[in-house]
Amino acid sequence: MAAGIISVRYNSSTDLGYEGAAVVGFVSFNGSQYMLCAYSATAVVPENAIAYTDSQGLVYKLFTDDSGNNVAYISGSTGTAKASTSLAIPATVQYGGTTYAVTNILKNAVLSAKTLTTLDLSNATNLQSIGQGSFMAAPITEIILPDSVRSLGSNTFMNGGKLTKFVAGTDLSTLGQMTVANNELKYISIPDNVTVGINAFRYQSPSMTASTTPTSDEAQIISTPSGLQLPLANLITYNIGGKSQLDSIGATVTSDSGVTYDDKTQTFTIDPSVTTFSFAFASNLPGSFGGTYTVTVNNGKDTVTPQDQTIDPGDTLP
Repeated sequence: MAAGIISVRYNSSTDLGYEGAAVVGFVSFNGSQYMLCAYSATAVVPENAIAYTDSQGLVYKLFTDDSGNNVAYISGSTGTAKASTSLAIPATVQYGGTTYAVTNILKNAVLSAKTLTTLDLSNATNLQSIGQGSFMAAPITEIILPDSVRSLGSNTFMNGGKLTKFVAGTDLSTLGQMTVANNELKYISIPDNVTVGINAFRYQSPSMTASTTPTSDEAQIISTPSGLQLPLANLITYNIGGKSQLDSIGATVTSDSGVTYDDKTQTFTIDPSVTTFSFAFASNLPGSFGGTYTVTVNNGKDTVTPQDQTIDPGDTLP
């Protein structure tokens, strides 16, 4: 089925068998519950496909498709790949003097690569889909998809626990159920008109240090007469089609400390005594981006309260 077509499937399993399936809702009929799913094309590997393993330990299926194109699907991985800290997906692979374009990563291909922190997709210019659970539980820190990628299956990058940034290319049309759930996302950018599966962005636990004199990886705190001000925009980026969706996000301070939040200005006011605080956040857009955010106030450096001291002429300031 083409991406964007809605089908009904009995809700007996979330293993949909489609590389780019997205659960987008539920309906009830005659006392039973059914899932509304948007599918992208199913990846089918012919029986005569050639098996090939590259130097990284990625396993491919090589074949010529019905249109006469030589294509390669990443279908699995060896222990070497699963034990790597970094993997790079190529545009093509060579075998027997023939060049094959790497177009698909199949279901569970690199599942549970527990040490994989870097997935380099910068050269994967022929990649069209990344299948269900293919990198689930891998602690990847950043995903930047090439423009060629059209669909991500359910649970693709779920449960890695370390993903802070997710950027999709221009051609993405389908994000599966819980694609990047259970991570530390604080930066999301996707194009317009993407079908987003249920809870695709949910259950995040990001953290950041904030300071009045921030480094490049810290958030800016603004010192004002009314106190220390921290805009939500300095902690979270959520863009769709290049436009900020920050207005869709609500926040509630969960730590019992000297921090308040103004919904209208989307700004936290922080008492100088606070060294850390947390807040729950949630978006009302599809994908349910949300979770619990922890902020460290410059490791306590911004919380020092000056005290009056008597300084004699000629003394050195402490």
